[in-house]
Amino acid sequence: MKKRVLVLIFIPLIILALSIPNIILGDIQTVSLIQLEEFTKENVVSTTGKLEEVAKSDITTKLPVVTENVLVEVGDKVKADQVLATVDTKKTKEALMSISAMADYIPQEVVETLADTDFDYNQITSLIPNEIKSDFDGVVTNVSISSGKLSYPSETLVTISKQDKNIRAKIDIPESQIENVKLGQQVIITPRANKDKECLGTVSKIFPTAYETLDGTTKETIINAYVDIENSADLKAGYNIDADIKLAEDETCVGVPYSAINQDEKNREFVYVYKDGKAIKKIVEIGYEGKELAQVLSGVDKGDYIIEDCQKIIKDGQRIFVK
Repeated sequence: MKKRVLVLIFIPLIILALSIPNIILGDIQTVSLIQLEEFTKENVVSTTGKLEEVAKSDITTKLPVVTENVLVEVGDKVKADQVLATVDTKKTKEALMSISAMADYIPQEVVETLADTDFDYNQITSLIPNEIKSDFDGVVTNVSISSGKLSYPSETLVTISKQDKNIRAKIDIPESQIENVKLGQQVIITPRANKDKECLGTVSKIFPTAYETLDGTTKETIINAYVDIENSADLKAGYNIDADIKLAEDETCVGVPYSAINQDEKNREFVYVYKDGKAIKKIVEIGYEGKELAQVLSGVDKGDYIIEDCQKIIKDGQRIFVK
């Protein structure tokens, strides 16, 4: 009988003894530790922009014309003064005489051209061009005319673009960074259409005025700049790009992953440092922010062990286990 009583007493005690570690350790987090890590600080202004043609000619006419034959297509190389299309003079005359009958509806640019003309058939004939020609050597990048189509002076008939070094970048620089950007600084251009292709360029012009742009609900003041590109052979006007303007040589600094950094109610950045089995809060000053690491300027030392995932810690001084 005594043995049975003793067994009944000792079993709960054993269960309680086995449970004590779980009760004590139940709220203790297991964490991984890291130390300050060296990484490269890129002294750049990162921005975006678009590629555009440096020199192009949008060919127009002073009078409405009806195209007879189009002699070029997009991609053709042309010489200065080369004929791009011929004009159907007969149909053009008929169109102009028809327009003259509706004097109140004549476009202003046509009125100015015909200011000294009494809409005499022969006088109008002398003003009609027989051909549409190229302004300079280049490549055809747009053709808006077709045989039999009536085109007005406000319309671009053909666009000719120069070939040699004819692509430049127009980039958007935030107002907060413009003081750091200077003429002659090197720029790394990455087209979004091919992120494996990087091109080098140079800041060649900074616009004298700024403008506001709306990104969602946030307004931002932007200053544009031109970047001359060294090798633009495979680039196309209209491409969206990412641009890194190099302000100075890269530096080596120390930092931690963003997972190790938190912010308190006073908007101060802090990390947790491991000491004597506890997580100790340390206020830190953050500098350069890289893609994966943030530079730590002060608050921790190189020999300190920092908790990699600060979200696991509930309070300063919390007991922790290390993996």
